Amino acid sequence: DARSIKTIKFKSESLNQEREVFIYTPPYYNENIHDSYNVVYVFDSQNKSLFDLAHSALFFSNDSDLDNPHIVVGIPAFWSDDPDYFYNRSSDFLPEPQYDKKGGWFYGQANFKNFFKFINTELIPYVDANYRTLPNRVLIGHSLSASFVLQAFNKNPDIAKGYLVISPNLKYDRQRLVKEVVSLEDQPLNKFVYFSHVEEDHGFVLTGDGVRQVENKLKSIVYFEIDSILNKSHHTTYLQSVVNGYSKYFEYLAETGYYKPKPIKITVKVPNKEDEVYISGNQDNLANYEDGKVIL
Repeated sequence: DARSIKTIKFKSESLNQEREVFIYTPPYYNENIHDSYNVVYVFDSQNKSLFDLAHSALFFSNDSDLDNPHIVVGIPAFWSDDPDYFYNRSSDFLPEPQYDKKGGWFYGQANFKNFFKFINTELIPYVDANYRTLPNRVLIGHSLSASFVLQAFNKNPDIAKGYLVISPNLKYDRQRLVKEVVSLEDQPLNKFVYFSHVEEDHGFVLTGDGVRQVENKLKSIVYFEIDSILNKSHHTTYLQSVVNGYSKYFEYLAETGYYKPKPIKITVKVPNKEDEVYISGNQDNLANYEDGKVIL
């Protein structure tokens, strides 16, 4: 079974928009009907390369599970040139400004509240209802969508297990996002946050002091990894950051016991309680499908 990518049209009540969404299912999803999968959500997927990289890199990033199958959902930004309803990718990711006036980063709408509601109460429930999913979600964003991912963590850390925040914009609204991270409660959370940045973009989307404040806060409450990507720009850091972020995330899962074998209880009904029941499977200790070898 080849990997499958479907494009669906999603009518969002929260946004009052029809949104396009890509859904990737891993090999043998249709055949392995008893398997369920964790889900990765990739923002800014109007740049299809970001979405394609996010699902392709999964196969090269996890020593605990070399196949590492996941469902991957790509969320493209929405664009409207209507002068009465101008809307672009920054509209999805930016909240209404508190400190800056409109202009600068805030052109068009600032619609974080409704976009977050769309993700949290419409898209994630849709994916969970229509696909065989597990609860460990990962959110991936780059630049302003990385700001959204970090803001989503601030608003509801239980929306995902892992957050890949790649070269985020910390500058908008007078470093408001930094302030909000710093003000989080000092309560440990079993969550993973990967934060990458490149030195040359300090002052553009990042500030050195803001990065340090985010790092100091998050490393005290979550499993936090920070990456300074050398010799890359804000744009070209994505490839290395996705690979590094995935690798660190799956190491975190391994360290917290996610991949350890778990006991399974099997209950079998038989016509006669004196009957003998055997099990077979595709491993040596399950007799390699030879009947009558391994008794329960």
